[in-house]
Amino acid sequence: MRCEICSYEPGPNEYIPAATTRKFAAGDICRIAESVRVPFLLLFQQTRRELATGKVASQSTMHTSAGGTSQSQSTFDSPTASRTSINPRQNKAIDRSLLSIQSRETAAYLRPCVLLAGHRPGRNAHPRVCLCATFGRKAMESLPRAFQCFCVPIFPNTGMEGTSADGHLHAFPEWPGDKAAWLIAYPFVSKRQVDDRWYHRNESGTFSDQKCSRLDSTQRGKLEKIRESLLDDWRVQCETPGFLDACETEFLSNEWRKHEGWNKPADSAAGSEQHGSDQLSSTQT
Repeated sequence: MRCEICSYEPGPNEYIPAATTRKFAAGDICRIAESVRVPFLLLFQQTRRELATGKVASQSTMHTSAGGTSQSQSTFDSPTASRTSINPRQNKAIDRSLLSIQSRETAAYLRPCVLLAGHRPGRNAHPRVCLCATFGRKAMESLPRAFQCFCVPIFPNTGMEGTSADGHLHAFPEWPGDKAAWLIAYPFVSKRQVDDRWYHRNESGTFSDQKCSRLDSTQRGKLEKIRESLLDDWRVQCETPGFLDACETEFLSNEWRKHEGWNKPADSAAGSEQHGSDQLSSTQT
């Protein structure tokens, strides 16, 4: 069905990859045991580096990993970044929080992610992803400002009121039964392994049909434009004294994670079956 907002019209109503392949395609929605905190902590690290040096990472070559932003990226001068005051004490708080998450044997329950390039799982293969989440179905405006700056609704979403044609994304086929899914439009290379694709449950409540969803090439192109726009807006806001410090302080607080459902484990199936339901997220961080 054609989207009334952006006129997107998906193709065939099923996406069933070959069950025998372990190579995932760009745009596949897969399962990964990663925390939604990681992309934001990496964002804070990168932003602090840019503000401290006055050098802004080139969007065309920016490559963010779970260990930090690559040092080989190209940069350009920012006339205001080096003059923006930031609190140096929070550097250690950000670093400690990221290290704490990455040093755990498992970071969280399995959650969906969108692969941004083809990927074959292996010991040294780390995927470049954007994470997806429902945030306990809380209204986006009730979450920290950093979330509001980078979370993009995946259609259908009850938080899409007033969104523009360029302000949302479509999974193909449409994810069944979920109207609270968001994509965090800050890509990074995760240290975690992709577990498998994120499959839909069938009528019997199992995943035996091997049906799943993905972002097609038009939506991946749209995501890249959204990412660039949101990052530009973020950089402009961070030139305001105190903005970055306030965002980090709010994010590092545990208050926003104490709402109902956030810390409850997702429904899990026995054995190797997928955790969670047809929702685009577990409720873990």
